[in-house]
Amino acid sequence: MVEEGKSTSDKPKPRDAREWTHNDALMLQLEGQRIENPLLYTKIVYPHHEWDNIPPVIPKFIIQLEKYMQGITENLTEASKLETVSSIRTYAEKEVSEIDKRLKGLDLFRRLLKNEL
Repeated sequence: MVEEGKSTSDKPKPRDAREWTHNDALMLQLEGQRIENPLLYTKIVYPHHEWDNIPPVIPKFIIQLEKYMQGITENLTEASKLETVSSIRTYAEKEVSEIDKRLKGLDLFRRLLKNEL
């Protein structure tokens, strides 16, 4: 018996043969998708009843791989924020310039000492 306020259409329906024949079109659509920014993880949204006709081991592997990829993506995103070639170059140029100033000052000091002696 259907509870008041709920209809039988609220329940997920198992796929019928017509829906399974559309997998070729679905696979072509999925394979054609592009990932715009691989450092930005986007979770796939799907109705949970789509897992109904799949052996449980497959979702376990897929979900585990999804979690690994999410973690890897987050780590790479954080790592990409730490340093860039430009920031390292700027730092190195600043350090070389500072050392150059110190050496010039030291050379000037040596010349002054030689002239005074």
